[in-house]
Amino acid sequence: LAVALLGQVLAQEDPAYGFCMDQEGEPPWERLDYAGVSQHHTEAECLNKTEGWWCPLRNETAEYTYIDPKTQNEVKKMYYVYSPCCSRATIAMLKIGEEGYPTCKDFTPRANCAYHNWAEKLTNDLLKDTYDLSITPGTPETFYNKTDYKCVCDASDPRCVRRSNDGKTCLVCETSSQCGPDAVYVAMHFFKVHTINLRTSELSLSVWLRQKWYDPRLKYHPQCYGGIKMIGVQAKSGSLSESRIWTPDLELYNNEKPLWGGFSSRLANIHACTMVNGSDCGRVYWSVPGIIKALCKYKGLASFPYDQLSCELELASWATEGRVQDLHFNKKDDGITWVDDPNKVDTTGGITAGSTYQDIAIKGISARRMVTVYDEESERDVPWPTLLYNIEFRRSGGWYESKLVWPMVALTFLSFAAFWISPEMGERLV
Repeated sequence: LAVALLGQVLAQEDPAYGFCMDQEGEPPWERLDYAGVSQHHTEAECLNKTEGWWCPLRNETAEYTYIDPKTQNEVKKMYYVYSPCCSRATIAMLKIGEEGYPTCKDFTPRANCAYHNWAEKLTNDLLKDTYDLSITPGTPETFYNKTDYKCVCDASDPRCVRRSNDGKTCLVCETSSQCGPDAVYVAMHFFKVHTINLRTSELSLSVWLRQKWYDPRLKYHPQCYGGIKMIGVQAKSGSLSESRIWTPDLELYNNEKPLWGGFSSRLANIHACTMVNGSDCGRVYWSVPGIIKALCKYKGLASFPYDQLSCELELASWATEGRVQDLHFNKKDDGITWVDDPNKVDTTGGITAGSTYQDIAIKGISARRMVTVYDEESERDVPWPTLLYNIEFRRSGGWYESKLVWPMVALTFLSFAAFWISPEMGERLV
């Protein structure tokens, strides 16, 4: 009611205030809540002749150019800049300043709003009582037709690497096909080798675990919040008390210490919706540093000290299937970065980062995506995406040659010296 009354007062004083929201959600910005320019320029016309509603903000307009998907022609369309602030989802939270712009508090000039005022309003609006961080976010397409997203392989598919006992079901398949419309993109920056214990088969790595996903409940527009294009919100997996937003269900299967709840709380960056880059709408980027502790089946020990060890890390969801939460490697870097990678000389990530541990160094890291199903009648169509990281280590042979190999060779030759002494000397070393 206060918003409507203030809008009427502003509209009477200045015709630059107010516009009709009868063109909301039209292509090409149906996801962004923008509204096209209306033919009705008064509140009475808007309410009486349309099914829209009146927005009491400044009616500033801008032009958007896009390619029509049907005709492939360039199309220009005018829209109201502040229309997202008056969408069905946001108009109840709208605060209007005396100058007709969105503001951080009622009847407060926008110029008097500091960054912390805007940030406080933004977080309160996004994380209101209706936001449940225990619920996995999803799009309307989450419950899809199985033919749209087919990532489960047939038993005859050459990509199938493991089949059921009867040979009729593919249990493990190497594929990059989507399992559903809602994906979490995962990347791991290997900061430093922490510990390698061949006796206990343990491997500890200092990593930056990076995850990116979309949560439609967290979309907002910068023009409604003082131009803030990104905001950090506290997040932690496995904790309802230390996290303010939903975080992906991700676990290290061959763990010595679980990932879930194992990393400390860190800020997750929520990106704003913009007309320039609509794909950022509701995007969350979360980078968490921590120690991964894995149990490995080390390979290559028989060639000591010239061995090249390898260990696999198996990452997958623990309780959320792939149709609801798909898993993929980050597209930009294929899910892998490390400082000494010879194929990516521009890799950055910590001045003190390194890939060596005592006499062992990382030789290479590769990754592949598998999709697993369980051999039960009711589970054979339920995909479980799995991300496998294979880490290869090389040992510094020079140290072992100087400290172990060559001394043993020298002692072996010296042991035969007694047999080279002439018998005429009378005595020989035994």
